[in-house]
Amino acid sequence: MGRRLAYAALLVLLCAQPACRPQDTESARKFVERVYADYANPDQRHQEQRQHKFYTPALLRLLLADRRGHSGEVGNLDGNPICDCQDPGNPGELKARSITVTATDATHAQAVVAFVIVKEVRTATLSLVATAAGWRIDDIATPDTPSLRRLLRGKH
Repeated sequence: MGRRLAYAALLVLLCAQPACRPQDTESARKFVERVYADYANPDQRHQEQRQHKFYTPALLRLLLADRRGHSGEVGNLDGNPICDCQDPGNPGELKARSITVTATDATHAQAVVAFVIVKEVRTATLSLVATAAGWRIDDIATPDTPSLRRLLRGKH
């Protein structure tokens, strides 16, 4: 009987723990800050080389397939999904203004980012996944594109 009570107490304690500890959401917020700081750099080659550090492998495959699969034409994605724009512009023209991260479970979070791009305030919701390599973006939603994944699959 005592052992069952101990297991029951342990189960209650485990279930009462938040899905994602505060330091996990803080690390997710810092990851998003780094993403926006990097995209503020107008060197497109630099960004393309570092995409594997921003996106999950599945989303990166969709992005690369969209780029390759349209024979010299623009694919389904006609711009930069991080800034919801054609080009982040000059240094300093893209800046994250606020980042709010909410854990959805132990390995997933959503980051709502309000950012300024060339004096215009925009928002994006980044679906994040904790991987062995750190946090990665698995989807992006903006007012005009509810799901980057769906857009890349041709399902607007």
